[in-house]
Amino acid sequence: ASAQGIPGLGQPQPSAPASVQVQVLNSPSKGFQIGYPTGWQVITGSNEVDYGFMSPDQTAFCVVVSATVPEIAGATDEQLRAAMSVPQGEEFWTNVFFSQFQNVKYLHAGANTGHPGGWPLQTVIASADVDENGTPLNYTFAGILTLKGGMMYRTMCYTPSAGFEQAKAQFFAVFESFKITK
Repeated sequence: ASAQGIPGLGQPQPSAPASVQVQVLNSPSKGFQIGYPTGWQVITGSNEVDYGFMSPDQTAFCVVVSATVPEIAGATDEQLRAAMSVPQGEEFWTNVFFSQFQNVKYLHAGANTGHPGGWPLQTVIASADVDENGTPLNYTFAGILTLKGGMMYRTMCYTPSAGFEQAKAQFFAVFESFKITK
């Protein structure tokens, strides 16, 4: 599927709503900053999650994760920039996120080399079934991931698929606000 019409992933959408305002959080110890849409709730992180964001109606969510990756410890930033500048594809996204879900359908898997944060990112949009109390519910996920300085930075936003069109402007505002600070 084409990423056209998706801000930051293809051609800008002419009918896009006014820009979404974000509040920026800084994580100096992890070396990044990221914003969440005004009015969304911040859920403090755990050991595995840096931040969680939840929409006011509790139907859309973003999860921000950063972690050291021993397998890339020997890679230079130039090597990582080169790798993040080309789409790593669906298998990459299956390995780093979607292996736990059923009925994954990729709508987009690409690379954004012109991200405002100044570092190239992998980008994805996919739908998958999530078990909700024994019933599979179809969600649409949109995410970014990049590698730099031995670290992996991943932000994944998701909502029941019926609400994705309504939520995507907020999701892309979160992605656009991401920046590595060290």
